[in-house]
Amino acid sequence: MQCEFKLPNGKEVITREFLFKDTRQFFHESSPEHNLNRLEDFIITENLNVVEKFITLLYLRERCLKKTFNININGTDKDVGIDLVIKNFDEIIDIREEKEVGDLKLVLDYPSKFLVNTNNIFSLIKEIKIGNDFIDLSNVSDQELIDITNNLPTDVSKVIDQFIKKNHHALEYNLIPNNSDYEINFLNSSPFYFLQNILSFHQ
Repeated sequence: MQCEFKLPNGKEVITREFLFKDTRQFFHESSPEHNLNRLEDFIITENLNVVEKFITLLYLRERCLKKTFNININGTDKDVGIDLVIKNFDEIIDIREEKEVGDLKLVLDYPSKFLVNTNNIFSLIKEIKIGNDFIDLSNVSDQELIDITNNLPTDVSKVIDQFIKKNHHALEYNLIPNNSDYEINFLNSSPFYFLQNILSFHQ
């Protein structure tokens, strides 16, 4: 069975259904990288950025499992509605920009993949153009991304740092009001681990 959702930016996405058996099997004694691959396999629609994927998986959790999840606030367990988290994303801000660094033309945008056990500002580079050559970084492996970005001029880092400062409000979120334990940043692994937590069986 498939599920269909409409994102705040109007995109329609399709996923596989998430079943209770998946909560038992999904994260059982597996590496984060393995869990991440299984998590993204639920999303059938292609070419989504990481924010769109995050929202999609929140919708999936709400529809297929439970509309709330349990958190500990000041030593007390409380149920929090998934809709409270989703409200943070009433608008998906368009941050896509084209930048030139010497002979390079860069397209900067949200990362296309969740990050696990790493922080990588270069995941913001969606495309690189050098003369007539074109590289789509959203479709390369993690190792290929490292190999490519290791050979970029240092000025690229400065451009990305400026891009992050300008768009930090679109990359960083406090999912639960007045609770810093639930802050996420799409340039590190925190979104993945939040999803892993609310999709695990005990929640």
